[in-house]
Amino acid sequence: MMELNYSVLFAVSAATIIIGLILHQRVQAGPERLYLWAFLCGMYIICGFGSAYVDVPHSYALTYLIYVIAAGTGFAVVVNIFRVAGARTCRRIDWRLSRIDATQVCAIGFWVYLVSLSFPLFYPTIRLNLLWNPPAPDLLGVLNNGIVPEETIALRLIGYVILLCYPVYLWRLRAYSTRPLRLALAVFGPLYISYCGGGYASRGGVLLGIAMYMMLLWRYRYRARKYIVMTLVAVTPLALIGSAEYATVRLGRSLSGGNVLDEVSGLVATETGLPLNAAVVLESGKRVNLGDLALWAVTLPLPKILTGSIVTFQPNTDMAELITNIPQGEGGFSFSLTGIVGESVYFGGPWFYWFPAVLAGGMFGLLCTLCSRSSQLGGVTVYCVLLWAYVFSRAGLDGGIPMIVNGLLPFFAVVVFLSRRKTANRAHKDMSTPNARPLVPAHDALQE
Repeated sequence: MMELNYSVLFAVSAATIIIGLILHQRVQAGPERLYLWAFLCGMYIICGFGSAYVDVPHSYALTYLIYVIAAGTGFAVVVNIFRVAGARTCRRIDWRLSRIDATQVCAIGFWVYLVSLSFPLFYPTIRLNLLWNPPAPDLLGVLNNGIVPEETIALRLIGYVILLCYPVYLWRLRAYSTRPLRLALAVFGPLYISYCGGGYASRGGVLLGIAMYMMLLWRYRYRARKYIVMTLVAVTPLALIGSAEYATVRLGRSLSGGNVLDEVSGLVATETGLPLNAAVVLESGKRVNLGDLALWAVTLPLPKILTGSIVTFQPNTDMAELITNIPQGEGGFSFSLTGIVGESVYFGGPWFYWFPAVLAGGMFGLLCTLCSRSSQLGGVTVYCVLLWAYVFSRAGLDGGIPMIVNGLLPFFAVVVFLSRRKTANRAHKDMSTPNARPLVPAHDALQE
């Protein structure tokens, strides 16, 4: 374990808690506070705790705290502005989704998602035997020996299908949420299929799957909550040990059989050490090419089949080259993440790094108002919470924005359009009848 500056650790921890308590009073109980505290916990573990390592400059701690304030403020402002309109839209979404669900469209989309995930097992060669004889986790083999098939147009198209069907898959999880075994199969089955087809499963993906499973049980099985807490307390130490061992196995090595505490300490140091990488980027003075950033933002919703190689925006790769001082493709290069704070400084510089934080907080505030109070979209809500708390905090905008822009937003756009169109059409039809009242969704009628 790396040496800590306990004064900085105390200051950063206390400041994070104070910021959280202040913002806690600016949002309502329930989903809004879940979003807020999940974000604060994820940010503290991934980007905050490591600011106390002695090799991290003290200026990083201040940068981290300003980012937290900016993101939390952006979230609180948006949820307060759009709370009423969002609740009304949420009721309409629920009303419409309940009718779509009755037509089995949701179930069809769920199975299309699973079949699409299985596509690498059929193309370019049939490898179905991997489902009952899975490959050993070997990250180096995947990267160096080409276990994953070369990306073709067919695989890219399937990738778009997976991206578009993923929100439908999340929506469908509600149907299994009251039955733990079926929910486990629905959550971990796709992870296993992806592992068999790709030859590798990331620790983050497994962690997100476990977190999603537990949070869905917590939301829909109220009587089982005390057992969920007991399970988490019992499983967490085992999960840390298993994750540390998996970090060794995925490199193609055998279990060392060494000191378990040392392995867990090394894992914690690795996962909380992103500020060390961010400090390198901060001190380098190098910034993103704004032209590439603008081109990436404009072309992000477009299929890469159309854009081709005109987009060269790869901030995580560029920052990794700064950290390792090794160009991509040469021996010794590795993707070293900086966390969202380091990426924001790389985007906005020392004076405007808070601006991406405000945008991210506002974006998740909007997602919170759209789906958090929906009984149909429990899976989408849980995913959005985990996306902000873990994926954004660790992999940054480059890791999380594509899923929102290309997956969630089209899904919400279609559902909102259909709900408003159906409401308007039925209202117009009923208004043509004498003495008829305008038709409103059932949930809206109950509020009258």
